[in-house]
Amino acid sequence: MEVKTDISGCIDEIYHLYSNTLEAGTTRFEKLTPEFFISCSRQTEPDALFFLYYIKGVLSAFNLCFRHNDTLIDKFIGFDYRVAHEYNLYYYSWYFNISWCIAKKIRNYQVGQTDYEPKIRLGGSCIPLYAFLKHYNPCVNSLLKIISSVMKPENFDQYIRKAE
Repeated sequence: MEVKTDISGCIDEIYHLYSNTLEAGTTRFEKLTPEFFISCSRQTEPDALFFLYYIKGVLSAFNLCFRHNDTLIDKFIGFDYRVAHEYNLYYYSWYFNISWCIAKKIRNYQVGQTDYEPKIRLGGSCIPLYAFLKHYNPCVNSLLKIISSVMKPENFDQYIRKAE
C-alpha cells in the first residue's frame, strides 16, 4: 500500500481500475475522465489522497479520498476483479483506510453512496441524503413533483436487517 497525492505516473492503471468498477456496479453515475483524476491530484493537493493497493507489484485497487478537517471522504474506488475477491481488497482497503485515519488522528471516515450492505456490516451507518430543487417554470415544477413521488430513496432498513 501507499498513499500518494501525485498520480501522474500511474493514471492509466488507476483509470483502468476505475472503469472496471464503474462497469461492474449497478448504480450508474457520470463516467469520469483520466483528466478528472489528474486534476484532483494537482488542484486539491494535499487534500486529495490516492490510496494504492498492490498485489505482487501490480496496482490492483485504489481509493480516491479527500481530507477535510477531521474527516476522510472516500469518494471513488477501483478494483482489478481478477484478484479483488481472492484478496478481499474491498475489506482490506476499508481496514487500511480506517487504520490510516487513526494514525493521522482523523475522527471521521465517510464512505461512498452505494453498496450499503458491506458498509453496515463493517460498522458504518446510513445517513439519509436529500436533494431539493425547484424549476423556474411552474408547469415543469408540477411535473417534477409527480416524478419525485416515485423516485424515493432506497429503504435503508432492508440493509440494516440484512447486516444484523
